[in-house]
Amino acid sequence: MQRTTLATYDELLTALMESRRLFIAASLTDCGHPLPPEVYLAEGGSTYYYFYVVPGEAGEDVLVVEYPGFALSETGETTVVIMNRFFVSRDGSVSVKINHYNSFTWEDEYPFPEGFQCVLGESARFRYDSGDTYDSFSSYSELETAFSEGKHIRASFDSSGCVSPNDTIPDIAGERTYLLTLPCVSDLKIDLISWRSFHDLEKTELTDYSEVVQAELDGAVMSIMLDLDECVDPTGQLDLSGSVFGSYFQDVVILDPDTAEAVLYGGAGVSTSDPVSGIAYIFFGVMIEASNNAVILPGYWHFNENGEWVNDYGDAILECSLGGGVTIIREA
Repeated sequence: MQRTTLATYDELLTALMESRRLFIAASLTDCGHPLPPEVYLAEGGSTYYYFYVVPGEAGEDVLVVEYPGFALSETGETTVVIMNRFFVSRDGSVSVKINHYNSFTWEDEYPFPEGFQCVLGESARFRYDSGDTYDSFSSYSELETAFSEGKHIRASFDSSGCVSPNDTIPDIAGERTYLLTLPCVSDLKIDLISWRSFHDLEKTELTDYSEVVQAELDGAVMSIMLDLDECVDPTGQLDLSGSVFGSYFQDVVILDPDTAEAVLYGGAGVSTSDPVSGIAYIFFGVMIEASNNAVILPGYWHFNENGEWVNDYGDAILECSLGGGVTIIREA
């Protein structure tokens, strides 16, 4: 299948708004940067991402495409949430910023905040399969059926076609990948929204810890659904009853394998609009024990009125189980 490389800002934005499935790749070795030669640079990318458009410093719109990751910290004592952001300007220049947020303190541990200066279509590449096909959904019932069948769903919207009675929605365009219902942060009526699904894959629900481990070792794609009505917060700090969340289950780490203390840790998250900081990050860390007991560490991260990076969910935890609040689907 032939792949098309997007070489201009308008081509990239059009492909994103058409909900095409893009392949992102960056060759940081070919990008400008102030790093010394002994620093190792790598190539990397993703097919999982979300995007939004924000005003730039010069008054022109800047297209931001970002994707998350998950890894151990440099000390190996904790984990970090990795955020890779591509700031694409209309002239084709791409500024790549990387953050390593400590998953306990949310401090940025990435040592090179200057980032990388790349070129769209060359050192920063966005591609799609020219012959890809997809279905479109124009009604609630069609979309609900597609979700229940575990299809890959992409949604793109243009905020100019949305109505916000309390004027809390920022003037952005954006996308979410495989996003199920979440608590509303504002009373929105979205009139111009595009939902699309890509070709189906065989799917299997994983009902035991060992099956999830095997799926990860096989390199299988996994998605996760969290029915928070079936989870309990022993701290009493958070009430997310009535909420259902779905995303890819990614960046899985298996600690102490082949022992009774074995724990599997993975993450699922999205970005959303926020009335104070414009953009907020909803992230659920999920720990699954060999006994199939599960613990969810919820986070709603954003800048508050004082410019501080805070988690509105605090120290709350949610106790569930695999098959009881936590559903993981393996895709062949």
